[in-house]
Amino acid sequence: MDARLLVARLEGLASAFNRASLDVPDGTLDRGCTFRLNGTSYAEAMGQPLTSPLVRLVALGPAAYRFLAQAVRYALPDARLDLGDVTVTHHEHGGLVTGVAILAGTFRGRTTLVDTRVDFAVVVNQSGAAIEVGVNAPQALLAAIADARRL
Repeated sequence: MDARLLVARLEGLASAFNRASLDVPDGTLDRGCTFRLNGTSYAEAMGQPLTSPLVRLVALGPAAYRFLAQAVRYALPDARLDLGDVTVTHHEHGGLVTGVAILAGTFRGRTTLVDTRVDFAVVVNQSGAAIEVGVNAPQALLAAIADARRL
């Protein structure tokens, strides 16, 4: 597993997001990838067990990424995601990618700009596909996104 490949995959995902594309570059996300926001998984937020067919369909892997990216894009139509410092740590079963990203854009229906730092951690398997993605974002940002999504 090459650190440059892992970073390139994340940069490819951010690039697609910045083009308002929901494409997921091949090999980037495992189909069972779990997404966490401030410690809570998307599946947990749905209130369903991981064994639920609905959870497996929309709360894991590329499908979950697409749902979550679309939600952010709706709140911030001109959203831009830029990766900052990224660190890759390898272990025998995969690796860990940690870093900082900046989410910028204008909230729907407002002239309010956001330019906020979020921390992320991505656990990858031996082939370099993400099996868990965790993002820590300020509560004020999450509240503003929720407000903008109601418009």
